Amino acid sequence: MVIGLGYIVATMTNTAINPNMPHPFRYSAVSGPFFLLTSLSTSLILVVVP
Repeated sequence: MVIGLGYIVATMTNTAINPNMPHPFRYSAVSGPFFLLTSLSTSLILVVVP
């Protein structure tokens, strides 16, 4: 969770800040939590399955 907040959400914000994105913070507000939740669910699957 800490890695997701510190790395994934920050990366989404950094990716969104370019001249081609019309609303960079809106994009990071939508895609950041999505990638955080998918990262957490992937980690959970990898812990439970083996």
